[in-house]
Amino acid sequence: MREEEIKIEREKYTELSKKTSLLFFALTDLANIDHMYQYSLIWYKMQFNNACTNAEPCEDDDMKRIDNIYMTFLKLL
Repeated sequence: MREEEIKIEREKYTELSKKTSLLFFALTDLANIDHMYQYSLIWYKMQFNNACTNAEPCEDDDMKRIDNIYMTFLKLL
């Protein structure tokens, strides 16, 4: 792939990365309420990888695929 094509593909996932990073910081703030709510970045990344693997494929529509990943991720949390 050319550099420009990679950039275009990467930018498609920008909104997903913003949403999931906000969720991570919200979850880590829960530990301030009760120490029971302690999550590690390793656990969080594992859940995200599981969401990417288990989300319903959608080869003809990238935005639908990204939405599927996000919704699967929310269910895993």
